Amino acid sequence: MDLGPTPHPTTHPTTHAGGRRDGDPRPLSPAVRPAPLSGSSDGSRPYTGPTMSRSLIERRLVEANRRLRRAREELAVVDEQLRALVDTAEDSRIRALVSETPLADREHHEAQRHADAMARSRAAVVSSIEQLERAQDELLERLVTESS
Repeated sequence: MDLGPTPHPTTHPTTHAGGRRDGDPRPLSPAVRPAPLSGSSDGSRPYTGPTMSRSLIERRLVEANRRLRRAREELAVVDEQLRALVDTAEDSRIRALVSETPLADREHHEAQRHADAMARSRAAVVSSIEQLERAQDELLERLVTESS
């Protein structure tokens, strides 16, 4: 099965010198360079009319909503795992205090490291949710401003 020419091993198939997809290192000429995103004199945007821009924003909103839903589901799982790990760490701490053995102390420290790692993971998921919510708010704002 022939899959066509293989890209040069030092370049990514879609990222080429000069930003061209065909691999030519020369910059795009002004005639083929994409127009700036500023509006034209009639108020429309180049390459996209008002409906295209609106549909793009709507697609991005749907994608942000989907990612936000998955992140919240992941947060619920991480919260459950964190509760279990914190309980385990607390139990091992009590055992270490009662038994006063080096083995019990190591078990406690290991359990506490796991709980701390899960707490950091939870913080990362919460941060991701906050970023997604900000992106969703920005997209909603753009949708409202595009409508008016």
